[in-house]
Amino acid sequence: MGRTQPVIELLYRVTDKQKHCSIFWISAVNMESLHQSDLDAAQQLGIARAEDEKADVKELVQAYLSKESTGQWLLVFDNADDLWIGRRSGEWGRCG
Repeated sequence: MGRTQPVIELLYRVTDKQKHCSIFWISAVNMESLHQSDLDAAQQLGIARAEDEKADVKELVQAYLSKESTGQWLLVFDNADDLWIGRRSGEWGRCG
């Protein structure tokens, strides 16, 4: 059994208990999908500077989510095995 289905079930449970928790699904199949997911998250969050070619979209999203006023959120990195596991540290979520 793949890992995606259990994660989706977990997300349903989280959102059932934490009604104001935002869920961001980040596709990490490759660097291009990761960047596109970051752009999508930035657009959903209303981060205007993310459209700038010189902007580090990942950093903009991280800074936005790090603000206490952002509220509760959870990032899900799908297919991150090869790209991210063991390569990135930091805050992964604040729900619950």
